[in-house]
Amino acid sequence: MIAPGLIGMIVMVTMLFLGALTLVREREHGSWETLLATPVRPSEALLGKLAPYLVIGELQTSGLLLIIHGLFHVPLPPATWALLAVTPLFLGAYLIMGFAISAVAHTQIQAVQAAVFCYLPSLMLSGFMFPFNGMPDWAQRAGDVLPLTHYIRATRDILIRGQPAMAIWPDLLPIIIFAAVAAVVAIACYRRRLD
Repeated sequence: MIAPGLIGMIVMVTMLFLGALTLVREREHGSWETLLATPVRPSEALLGKLAPYLVIGELQTSGLLLIIHGLFHVPLPPATWALLAVTPLFLGAYLIMGFAISAVAHTQIQAVQAAVFCYLPSLMLSGFMFPFNGMPDWAQRAGDVLPLTHYIRATRDILIRGQPAMAIWPDLLPIIIFAAVAAVVAIACYRRRLD
């Protein structure tokens, strides 16, 4: 039960930190303002900056699936393709959240501290460390908001329980809603920072 959850945990931390350091690092080096002075629109620059991280996250997820299959003999049923197909939504949710942190932070240290503050609730309330059903009601409600909770459920459904690909669809809606809210916050913080 730990190995499938570990996949979500590792890629969540990676995406959150990459997103959190993206903009603040560019601002500290002065290259973001230079990029914004080009004919490229800010949204295009941002998309170009964040898209490679989605590829990195997808490769990381694939590698972790192969590792847990090889080391721990966790089966990779045919529905694993569905898990890999929806992984960019999960990655994007935390990458966008990291970007929102980056838009607010003034230094890389502030961005890292804020990212740690954000990933700890996911670690504690997602069902990764503690059985989700054994947590108090308030913790379960808070955990249901987090994309990691739903990604871990989907991963366990596919890899451990051998569910078909359609079994992960109920867990996608909360991830999409979280990503949309994070995107609104990130854009608002980014626009305020440009002003």
